[in-house]
Amino acid sequence: MEKTGVISLATIPPDASVYINDKLFPEKPPTVIRNLSQDIYSIKLALEGYLPWEKAVPVYKTKATAAENILLVPEK
Repeated sequence: MEKTGVISLATIPPDASVYINDKLFPEKPPTVIRNLSQDIYSIKLALEGYLPWEKAVPVYKTKATAAENILLVPEK
């Protein structure tokens, strides 16, 4: 059995769309993305009326990576 890692995501405001390596994730923050292989993932958060947030997030086996309290900036 392969050991996997997780990413914990939380945004202000909540309910942004989450894209992992350009694929839409079915849940919205706050959420935990589980069963990820050790790698670097491209995370994009998008919410109408706010600038998108993007970052490369490393994931390690058997560890949780926290990307929390992400402040989304209004477009105007």
